[in-house]
Amino acid sequence: MHAGFRSASRERLAEEPRVLVVRRDHPLADREHVSIDETNNEGFVMLTGASRDVHDGWLVDPRPDGSHPRVVATSDDIEGIIELCAAGVGVNIAAASAATHFSRPGLVYVPIDDVPPVLIDVWWRADETSRDVALFIAVAREHYRRSRAES
Repeated sequence: MHAGFRSASRERLAEEPRVLVVRRDHPLADREHVSIDETNNEGFVMLTGASRDVHDGWLVDPRPDGSHPRVVATSDDIEGIIELCAAGVGVNIAAASAATHFSRPGLVYVPIDDVPPVLIDVWWRADETSRDVALFIAVAREHYRRSRAES
């Protein structure tokens, strides 16, 4: 259940593969795909103040070999993370749709082939039945459907 909700409802919009976000001149940039273990020596950029669950889930911490990824920089938002990757400060793990939504010259999104997909969900309080919530859920469904059709 989502933190802060005593009782919640959820709708899964999609599952997306994960990708490694790297600069074009990064040694892994020309690969068709990578394994998570191949990123063990990389420095990662992450959201500032991310909870332990968010950190561990996105960075796959601990790794299958028991090691822990190293965070070298943080940003307050996704745009900042993308800019740090483009500047070569570090790499990031993102949902595959980031390649469409955050495309940048000189940035490459390499599929990671051995990690679980990202779950794209919309959550709301279970006792919330207002028209506004129903409209928000409908908009989220439609937005996600259209963004997937365009990618």
